[in-house]
Amino acid sequence: AAPALSGAKVIAATQSSVTLDAPTDLAFAPSPAPVGKTATDDAAQRALHFDLGGTLPLTQVDLQLAPGTRVTPVRLQGRNHSDEAWRELGTSVFYRLERGSEVSTSPPMALRTSLRYLRVLPDPRAAALDASQTKLVVQAQLASLVFATQGPAPYALWAGAAKASASALAAVTLVPAL
Repeated sequence: AAPALSGAKVIAATQSSVTLDAPTDLAFAPSPAPVGKTATDDAAQRALHFDLGGTLPLTQVDLQLAPGTRVTPVRLQGRNHSDEAWRELGTSVFYRLERGSEVSTSPPMALRTSLRYLRVLPDPRAAALDASQTKLVVQAQLASLVFATQGPAPYALWAGAAKASASALAAVTLVPAL
């Protein structure tokens, strides 16, 4: 006999934080390998390096491949400074499939980290990535700051300062056209 159902419990996920600014898409072409600690194995020689220009809070990483049908399993590594060792971020398979006039691409890889340098290591069994036709697109959670200058220059911005007084206004109050 089947067990008798004596009750039920509802569990619902709720969002615990609010995102004020939507993530920004940024595209990067491969750059020369940064000077610093680098591995000398074959995988590192086939890697594509990307310098993001500054430490960015990343939420997603996408590898846009050259035209044609391509499947590329990769390992992603990152670091903030050129003298640091690479740290593993994860593995993913990026693809671009062309079927007639339709093109299917892989979804971006979710990532929650801040870094400046990103290294893409293709699987040793896969073809090397074409640096001239491969592009990295990242989503970064960048903050926006709007402030109104009042009084004579020089101006002081006390964001995060212990002595700053609370005087925040909504952006639409400062700039109604927004």
